[in-house]
Amino acid sequence: SGSAWRIWNTGCGWEIGLVEDIGFGENWNRYARYYTGFCNEIPVEQLGLEALTTTTFYDGFGQPLTGLETSLDSFEGCTDPAACNYDSTAVCDDGSCHLPDGCTNPVACNYNSAALCDDGSCILPDGCTDSMACNYNSAALCDDGSCILPDGCTDPTACNFNSTALCDDGSCILPDGCTNPGACNFDSAALCDDGSCEFTSCLGCTDPTACEYDSSALIDDGSCATYPGDSCDDGNVYTANDEIQMNCLCEGTPIDTDGDGISDEDEINVYGTDPYLQDSDYDGLTDGLEITLAGTDPLDPDTNDNGCGDAEEFAGLCGGNSGSCPGDYNNDSQVNTADLLLFLGFFGTVCE
Repeated sequence: SGSAWRIWNTGCGWEIGLVEDIGFGENWNRYARYYTGFCNEIPVEQLGLEALTTTTFYDGFGQPLTGLETSLDSFEGCTDPAACNYDSTAVCDDGSCHLPDGCTNPVACNYNSAALCDDGSCILPDGCTDSMACNYNSAALCDDGSCILPDGCTDPTACNFNSTALCDDGSCILPDGCTNPGACNFDSAALCDDGSCEFTSCLGCTDPTACEYDSSALIDDGSCATYPGDSCDDGNVYTANDEIQMNCLCEGTPIDTDGDGISDEDEINVYGTDPYLQDSDYDGLTDGLEITLAGTDPLDPDTNDNGCGDAEEFAGLCGGNSGSCPGDYNNDSQVNTADLLLFLGFFGTVCE
């Protein structure tokens, strides 16, 4: 049957005998033993098939032997050293060999659940294989679950910095200008304030109706103070009722004390006439008429010294003028509006 019985005397530590399987009964050797000092020998008749269930053996004197155990050793099995179930004691291959046929490690990326014998091909987790991860390892063959994927902005200088983010996702908004609408350098396109906001370069008067108005000013500094119509002093003693004009200049109304149509300032500084007397040369024409219409000297009653006073000449009463061109008071050989205005200048005059 290819099997044999071995009897071990564990009490004295020596192998008592090895019986070859050549049959049973009288074909057994009379004694299967090695003399082992004081260890007793076992009769052959006790080494039959009943030894499978025998728990007590006796020596040749009928005394029970202690420390004995039995085992049935099979000589069949896998004899291929390359197999995972190789049996070094087997002498006859029974076709049960399991040769390497794949990776049997469940944690490996190439684990083969159908494989029975590991062939050493297992690729164990060795890093992050996701190219999107911040800790991507191009040399890794088997993902170990350590990938850190983009999860926010990791730049501390960005306005949207995320202190809990581990992998930058490219969303960082870096400082790019002044975002304060009240600042002089406000940038409406800026998304992240860079600390450059300033509030001094654009100070000024922002009221368009004020004389101090600054079209470049963005922030009113309270300097708007002067408006057209405001009272002022133009520094001219010959004017009155000084006020700010629409051009923001301070101007007053020229004083004409004698009411001759010529300001006191011009009478004194330009024409040398008396600002308190309408007709400085007493020729019957006011200083204003002589200067603006008649074209005569307000300080000489007979400007051309022809013996006919300026007033008479102006009225066309000299040199036959009244006959040849009545009403031509300014002697331009035409009677028109200018002459009417001269006449009206005399109208109502009380003659002496």
